[in-house]
Amino acid sequence: AKAAVRAWAQGLAKERNINLDGQPVILEDLNAIIEALRSKRVDCLSLTTDDYLALAPDLQNTNLLVSAISGKTTEQYLVLVHAKSGVSNLADLKGRRIVMLDHVRASLAAIWLEVLLAQQSLGVPPDHFGQVRRAQKLTSVVLPVFFRQQDACIVTRSGFDTMAELNPQLRVQLKSLAASPELVPAFTFIRPDYRGAPHDEIVAEVLKMHVTESGKQILTLFQTDRIEQQPASVLDSARELMESRRRLIPASGEA
Repeated sequence: AKAAVRAWAQGLAKERNINLDGQPVILEDLNAIIEALRSKRVDCLSLTTDDYLALAPDLQNTNLLVSAISGKTTEQYLVLVHAKSGVSNLADLKGRRIVMLDHVRASLAAIWLEVLLAQQSLGVPPDHFGQVRRAQKLTSVVLPVFFRQQDACIVTRSGFDTMAELNPQLRVQLKSLAASPELVPAFTFIRPDYRGAPHDEIVAEVLKMHVTESGKQILTLFQTDRIEQQPASVLDSARELMESRRRLIPASGEA
């Protein structure tokens, strides 16, 4: 992925005669992200929404570059159980096993689950469930519930819809206990005080990646269809979720 991004950036720099360093840098934690932005070591950054909302307002931007999949820039999370499990609500999952999708598109799922349980006075996930497990593949999240090997799962609606198209029995055998608001889980943004190569020209190239061969290769690597420019207001539902978490679970701020 790093090599693909570097090759695309270098090609853009040569074609447009832009002074552009295409070497991606991987930052390990939030402190490293803040330091890189403050020191101007990076100009463009991709990160999850919860990390972005932890940044100071002067490090945030009003325009975001958001991935779109099947025409949608948001994700919705579902809590699924087997239709014959006898489980009708989250309280019924006390002491049961749940598996969660471990993917950047599901980066807000754990926070949503915390809020969901707190709203129903069910405690925190490690205390309510007998086991909380994560899996990186959709099949490893959904199929164990389908085959009654796990009691519940949390998955993206888009991921579940894709699997159900291939196996319609999933819609018959699995039912949803809860659905999250539509949330933007991750995105890319340019440092607000960036004064380097032409900003508009770079953004224009990013927005048309889906029509160039090199751009398509990168989008495929990151499992997205295209990049769209969106206002910061697309994060309002995520901001509300984070605020609910702070209000209902005060200790979450320390974590």
